[in-house]
Amino acid sequence: MDMGIHSLLNADEEYLKQLDSKNSVELFRDLIWAEAQRFGIPLSKVTISLLVTVPDGGVDAAIDTDDVTLPSGGLFEKGKNSYQIKIGENFKPQNKGAIKEELFDKKPPSLDNLAPEVRSCLEGNGKYVIVCF
Repeated sequence: MDMGIHSLLNADEEYLKQLDSKNSVELFRDLIWAEAQRFGIPLSKVTISLLVTVPDGGVDAAIDTDDVTLPSGGLFEKGKNSYQIKIGENFKPQNKGAIKEELFDKKPPSLDNLAPEVRSCLEGNGKYVIVCF
């Protein structure tokens, strides 16, 4: 396969690495919107903020798919899906400490110290995903 050819089915890693916070959220918003439209989910079920410097309680985007039958392996699953978008090489999701800080900030791990929107998602039996660009 010619690696110089790009399509909707593959991503240019160098392009993704260059995205800033706002552009990464816009790209992810477009992906969620496209997937929602593909399954007939009203865009009113999608919540995403482009206010990337405003505290968000640990969730940048969310979609509620309770009323829809979805195939497995897609961008979201049945129920509430919440996403935190991270960019750059500073956030290392393979590092337990980075995940701990994302979920609890500098507080000791406990349900009470969980970021508020993450807690709401999980208490509602939702899915929480950290998306890394």
